[in-house]
Amino acid sequence: MTTPEQTSRLVELMTRSKAIWMVPELLNLTERAVSPNNAYDLVLNETGKRKKALAARWYAVARREFDPFLVGACGRWLKYTKRGPESLKQFLNITFAQ
Repeated sequence: MTTPEQTSRLVELMTRSKAIWMVPELLNLTERAVSPNNAYDLVLNETGKRKKALAARWYAVARREFDPFLVGACGRWLKYTKRGPESLKQFLNITFAQ
């Protein structure tokens, strides 16, 4: 169960991590990281791009604060539905409604 505040936080983190959703290699690298800062370093070393490194950091923060399976499912939902964060927020609110 997530509260509306937690749902908003998860959607915020997923929005900030958008730059790596479509790149499986970067998602895999981020998932292997031991911390958000480590995810940043790994992706920066791999790509040389600060924006992608920051996105990896936010994705790692989401995985730390929420169930990694939920975060992964949200990423896949955003990637394949192409509907955007507000739609994800509505979906999560309906899914976790009491």
